[in-house]
Amino acid sequence: MADLWVVLTVIGFVLISAAYIKGCDLIIGPDDATELDTASDEPAQAKSVVSVDR
Repeated sequence: MADLWVVLTVIGFVLISAAYIKGCDLIIGPDDATELDTASDEPAQAKSVVSVDR
């Protein structure tokens, strides 16, 4: 019986979380995907943090 309560609690939490996200989207609007759209075709360059003297 305890397993049933855990499953129902998890399902309830997921449903409430999804409703909260939908409500926030209605109030402030969904996120813009402009950051993902501006990706360049060039590979990212790593910056050297540690210098090694040999």
